[in-house]
Amino acid sequence: MRAHLNEILARREALLRASDAQRAQLAFEAREVRRALWFVEPAARATRFVTSRPLLVVAAVVTLVVLGPRRVLGHGSRAAMLLVSAWRVGKAVRALF
Repeated sequence: MRAHLNEILARREALLRASDAQRAQLAFEAREVRRALWFVEPAARATRFVTSRPLLVVAAVVTLVVLGPRRVLGHGSRAAMLLVSAWRVGKAVRALF
């Protein structure tokens, strides 16, 4: 009876060591997968945002057709610079108060 119990305990210890090793390997692989798929969540959010606002898509397409891609990109880059500047000024003003 004692030999059988010792065998069970030894087997349990071996299984616990194996499960610890598997858990560590799984954690390592999960980190690697998470790094490789960093873009999935933002892309899914952007897709949900666009699909929930069809009017925005129509407005963007109409703007591209009417103005043309070159003019849209030119105006867009200037608008982006203006927004970044306004953001920085806003942060500076908030820091004062």
